[in-house]
Amino acid sequence: MTDETLPRRGSRGAAMRRMAAVLALAALPLAPAAAQEAGDGAAPDGAQGAPPEEFSIATDGWQGGAIGNRDGSFSHCVAQRDMAEGFRVLFQAGPNFEVNLVLASEGFTLEPRTEAEATVVVDGAFSRTYPAMAAQESVLVVATGRDPELVERVMRGANAVVSGPHGEVTIPLDGTFSAFTALETCVQKARELIQAGEIPAPGQGGGNGEQGAGGQGDGRMTARGIDELLRQAGIEDAAIADPSSIPDDPLDLGQVWQIDEALVGGLHQTARGEAESMAAFMSDFLGLLEERCPGEATVERGAVERLEGGYAFADASVTCRAENGSAHVALFFALDDNYYSAFFHETSAEQAPRAEEATGKLAAFVRDIARQSVAAAAQDGGDDGDGSGVSITGAAEATSGIEENGDGDAAPASDAEDEAGSDSETGTEDSPAQ
Repeated sequence: MTDETLPRRGSRGAAMRRMAAVLALAALPLAPAAAQEAGDGAAPDGAQGAPPEEFSIATDGWQGGAIGNRDGSFSHCVAQRDMAEGFRVLFQAGPNFEVNLVLASEGFTLEPRTEAEATVVVDGAFSRTYPAMAAQESVLVVATGRDPELVERVMRGANAVVSGPHGEVTIPLDGTFSAFTALETCVQKARELIQAGEIPAPGQGGGNGEQGAGGQGDGRMTARGIDELLRQAGIEDAAIADPSSIPDDPLDLGQVWQIDEALVGGLHQTARGEAESMAAFMSDFLGLLEERCPGEATVERGAVERLEGGYAFADASVTCRAENGSAHVALFFALDDNYYSAFFHETSAEQAPRAEEATGKLAAFVRDIARQSVAAAAQDGGDDGDGSGVSITGAAEATSGIEENGDGDAAPASDAEDEAGSDSETGTEDSPAQ
């Protein structure tokens, strides 16, 4: 059985759809695009020209605006505020004004991606219990849905007490009348633009909000998407390269990022159906890296791990030692409902543990989401060391457009199976890296 014959819909497909929903939920609070929910109010990617003023919220201490999905369609409007008590509150309003209340605090110790309930009490006179989910250890999302009475109470109340798996927090409701008025205006403007055909409705965007061949998005992960994923995985210092700087070569990298001068990362995705199996996809990509080594290449492949919903994962690495330096690439391969993905981090062989650690964080995060999603569905570096002059992925060249900001941190230049066990193989390539 190849990967293409694995079920993708029905009961197993539900696990994948659940995973996608959990990923989207986890990515919204405190992620860069959503963290800019507190800044300019990023408009949906499909919007043309400057966003309308209704898509930016700055009123009575609340900040936010309109947020787009990866496919360029409208997702929601958000208003957020950092409380003096040491936590952050976000109100997210969807196209039909269904509302999420999001609480974020470094003091929370939640079990990520677990479902629970939370009770909201406003001024001691209104009390209602809602479904909730721990999007991550420090973030709780309370799905209050379409509840006009709650909204009215919050807009006119003095404080709200929210109790649940996080414990209990009291939210001062100062400025919430203005905040919800702005949210309503933002959502209404989005609905008008959708009706006028100026921005796509949810689920009707161009794939991922970026233009591919023929002007259509192809659904691959965007710069915003990979930035969110890296941050959720605990890789905080990555700066995403301008897509136009990525080399056009057989590796066909969709995204490239830089953590520092000695450590870069990248992502290649192949649509499901364009490879015979996970093993074949791995062999093809690892073969390309091996061919690019101008010296001796050592390839290590881990066993393919499969989960109930049709997911597949595997780890691998390629070490290249040549006369003019060395390179080490730590890889994580993943198969989901739509794509084979190869995530990697590259550095010199002397600093290999740094690449392994970064890729390991990403792999652990994705695996954890997949496992918990399937289970839930079943129930319902520094730059020391020498030899850094070789690059076999081309990612380092693609990050040449990333500049250092005033604090010395990397900043984007634009807004931009049937393996059983592991094996190791060594080869030699005389030709220079492409």
